[in-house]
Amino acid sequence: MNDSFKYSIDKYLRSYKIGKWIKDEAYRFEFANYIYSNVDWESNTDQEILSIL
Repeated sequence: MNDSFKYSIDKYLRSYKIGKWIKDEAYRFEFANYIYSNVDWESNTDQEILSIL
């Protein structure tokens, strides 16, 4: 693993363990998961996607 990637992962883990930012931002992950589970980008029309959102 290259050093800059390892440094980035370590920095993320420190931030995760110390801060509460991930709890504050969890809604974004939930929304992304909702979109991923409910939208078929290949078969849904723009109007159907808008209605899902």
